[in-house]
Amino acid sequence: MTVIDARQQQRYDTAANWATVNPLLLAGELGVESDTNKVKIGDGNSLWNSLLYVEVEPISINDIADVNISSTPSEGTTLIYNSNTNEWVPGPVIGYLDPSTDTYYDDVTLLLKFNGVAGTSNFNDSSSFNTPLTIQGTPIHSTTQVKYGYTSGFFNNTIATAQGLRVLAANNQGFPFGSAGLTIDTWVYVEATSSTNMQFFYSIPFSIYFVKSTSTTYYPVVTWSYSGSAPSASLSPPTAFRNSIPVNTWVYLSACKDSTSVRVYINGVKIAEDTANGSLPIYSSSPPIMYLGTSTTTNTVTSVGFKGYIDDFRITKAVARYTTDFTPPLVEVPSSSVTSPTLIYSIKEHSDVNITGIPSNGQTLVWDGATSQFILGDITGKKITNTAAPTSATDTGSTGEIRYDSSYVYVCTATNTWVRSPLNTW
Repeated sequence: MTVIDARQQQRYDTAANWATVNPLLLAGELGVESDTNKVKIGDGNSLWNSLLYVEVEPISINDIADVNISSTPSEGTTLIYNSNTNEWVPGPVIGYLDPSTDTYYDDVTLLLKFNGVAGTSNFNDSSSFNTPLTIQGTPIHSTTQVKYGYTSGFFNNTIATAQGLRVLAANNQGFPFGSAGLTIDTWVYVEATSSTNMQFFYSIPFSIYFVKSTSTTYYPVVTWSYSGSAPSASLSPPTAFRNSIPVNTWVYLSACKDSTSVRVYINGVKIAEDTANGSLPIYSSSPPIMYLGTSTTTNTVTSVGFKGYIDDFRITKAVARYTTDFTPPLVEVPSSSVTSPTLIYSIKEHSDVNITGIPSNGQTLVWDGATSQFILGDITGKKITNTAAPTSATDTGSTGEIRYDSSYVYVCTATNTWVRSPLNTW
């Protein structure tokens, strides 16, 4: 047998010349950009500009044509799109501590993080009390608007349909806290509605509802009772804060009561305060009942339940968490009383990314205009790997896939169609 020693030289040119000429490569033919060292493989049908670059494992995101990372990013750095250069470039560092330390976690009697499977209603209390919840109507987990975590709670109350959560609190939880105090805090995203008022949280001793100020704004009103029946007092913000809850915007709502006063905060800024020296009564019913998202099982023309999204709803007994202005939580509220937080950076945590399962190797994220989210797309790109060399010319493979072993380079030129070339030293 005659052995011919030979060297192969692939077609090569600058990236600009390749783009200008835009040739048609044969199936399996390689083209190299001399100034970038990037490679494309022909399929016999697509012109150069339509072909994808070969990706070499391990794949670096910086090897993607429209990603420009000039130095090692800091931990938690995001990528943002620069429309001036048509590239993804390093953006701000974000992330969260989950779970972080909460001094008052043992006093949290209800914690609804609303993390679940989109479209379902399997809501759970993440506090140590594991308070039972009963679904009223069809509130659901939603990915449409999310503040932290994977989903939020969507309450789509209308005059015809009441949607909420009925909270059945065990007596030993001390609802609603007696004289010691309480804090209710949460993220809310109000959708516009024609209703005058929206009931947000209801219990006999302490309630919160939203009053419509303009077509695009609301303000919170807190009521409380010293007698255990009709509200004894209420607190509304002054005129300057009557637009404190704009629609279609996440805001952080906090309502606190201690032994002397009731205070209401929006995004950490106190908007109302009033004297409240009396003790809130302990429920006489067993178990005590509260509602989130509505006040009863029905809505009326003048008072409809909450319409919008809720995230990280929390009730803390015996504690008024806030006495002065504060910074709203920059992270998801903790669901345990740990003292050593773990830093988590996951693309799943972003509100415009919806990944519902474990992606396959090489799977992409694509923008879904219908939901305004990135979702899992096809497996694209060309990969070079040294594993599982094909056993025959018709072995399983995807177009453009490249494999190699100690003797050959294998190129998949069409689905389940392989060609190979021997390797020689020189």
